Amino acid sequence: MDSRPDTIRGLLARALAQLSPRRRRQFGLLVGLMLVGALAEVLSLGAVVPFISVLTQPEHLWGDDTVREIAGWFGVVDARGMALPISILFSALVVLSSFVRWLLYYVNAQLPRAVGRDLSVNLFSRSLGQPYAVHTTRSSSAMIAVIGQVDALISMIMNALVLGTSLVIGTAIIGTLVFVEPLIALIAAGGFTAIYLGVTRLTRASLRRSSRTLRRTQPQRMAALQEGFQGIREIIMHDVHDPFCDRFAAAEGQLRRAQTLVAVLQQTPRFVVQALGILLIVWIAYVLTTSASQAGHVSSALPVLGLLALGAQKLLPTFQNAYAAWAGIRSVRDPAADVLTLLEEPVCASHLGPRPEPMRMREDVRFEGVSFRYDRAADWVVDDLTFAVRRGSVTALVGATGGGKSTTADLLMGLLEPERGVIRVDGEPLTADNRRAWQRAISHVSQSVFLLNGSFTDNIAFGVPAAAVDPERVAWAAARAGIAADIEATPQRYASLVGEAGIRLSGGQRQRVNIARALYEGAHLLVLDEATSSLDNTTERDVMSAIMGLDDDVTVVMIAHRLTTVMGCDQILHIDGGTIAGHGTFDELRAHSPRFREMCEAVAIQRDGAG
Repeated sequence: MDSRPDTIRGLLARALAQLSPRRRRQFGLLVGLMLVGALAEVLSLGAVVPFISVLTQPEHLWGDDTVREIAGWFGVVDARGMALPISILFSALVVLSSFVRWLLYYVNAQLPRAVGRDLSVNLFSRSLGQPYAVHTTRSSSAMIAVIGQVDALISMIMNALVLGTSLVIGTAIIGTLVFVEPLIALIAAGGFTAIYLGVTRLTRASLRRSSRTLRRTQPQRMAALQEGFQGIREIIMHDVHDPFCDRFAAAEGQLRRAQTLVAVLQQTPRFVVQALGILLIVWIAYVLTTSASQAGHVSSALPVLGLLALGAQKLLPTFQNAYAAWAGIRSVRDPAADVLTLLEEPVCASHLGPRPEPMRMREDVRFEGVSFRYDRAADWVVDDLTFAVRRGSVTALVGATGGGKSTTADLLMGLLEPERGVIRVDGEPLTADNRRAWQRAISHVSQSVFLLNGSFTDNIAFGVPAAAVDPERVAWAAARAGIAADIEATPQRYASLVGEAGIRLSGGQRQRVNIARALYEGAHLLVLDEATSSLDNTTERDVMSAIMGLDDDVTVVMIAHRLTTVMGCDQILHIDGGTIAGHGTFDELRAHSPRFREMCEAVAIQRDGAG
């Protein structure tokens, strides 16, 4: 079998490499248990002939010297005395075989659950640990769909074990049958093998197509669900319920058809082989009994018939399990490959290890010739940025939409790495070694608000364990953000739920909760990305007053389109086309920067009359 990474053998090797040493040991024990089960099956099958013989022809069996010697160990002195010990032995082997099968079923139910948890958590952790630039190129629905396909990878591993064990058991059963009745056993085994190999060749292409369909439709289905629920307001207002349902129905239909085809292909050979197997046993029984009848020894054929009947009962399910496992592996090949690709992604080194102490800014943070682009084949998003933000100051980034303001903020927060130039904090370059500590000193309030489906306290004290939340600080942050009165008016106050994505709140309330979260964190650098855009003028003025009144230890960098928002800032950076078109105070820019003056005139703003 081909061992390249994208082949089934290669995928299985990659999958085992993702398991912890403990899980690999458990799989080793499972393989050992499967082999014990195979041995129990063979022993119970091999005991059929002596069991039936001792019931029908005890004198014939007693005539064997080896049988008499073994019987003597148990105090058996004649042929009649063999019936009880052999019956007990046969019963014990049947019970042992049944117990081992139950134990295998139990382990097969428990181990995939544990492995599924390990892989899902690892996959989610690795996904979150990727650099921010990677996340900007990925669809969240596709990522969720891949994480949801961990079961496909587990199915591949478990089916591989079932396939291997079935082949071992099948070989052992055939060997036992061949030992007793070589010609008939080889004919039966060869016939069954030929049937399954033929079905395998016929279904290979269909299973591969189904695997690709499962890989393609899972993300489509997830995207339709996410966009439908997230855009419910627009769907209702634009009356586009049916197109969204049709999109989901198309993906769901393809997914279910592929799953159904796989299920049918897995089980179809069973019915064919069962029918042929019964016919084969009927004719073998006819030939044996006819021959024995002609020889006058009909009873001599009974042990062989019993062996063949029990052998067929065990062999047919074994062949079917092997084929179904093979079909299952083929059907999940592509989804399992997607899961492995994500599991093998290197984790960003800055996310490893314990959380560092926040990297407090003592003097300033400087951009020195910083340039960045999302794709090396694309134009620069920001180019040759050089400026400084002093500790305790309030700096605003203004300019036209798409000019590079948000990218500049992402670079400042260490979410993106400069392709050229360097960012220094108190003279120290910002690198992978200190980026996490720098980010721990920053609170970010974006234009798009992310809220948990929890209480006001959960959202303000974001990510803080319930036992460690400071209620007084929560109330203080809410008051400074201008949301305390709204919270106090709810039935459960700070324990009131905000709904999924804050659906029970207005846009302004969601934004103020977001600002309260940043204030609660007590960050040394506060980055506001259009944080007050959803607020009315009065509330914005109150929030800005609170921000301007923060301790001198807190540095604020804000992105704003409303020029009234930035009038009181210590420094304004006018970013246009990815470069700094001007910098200074509001009055300095209006006096010396024609472009900034045009912005002021466009909104008819007058410095003296603002208020």
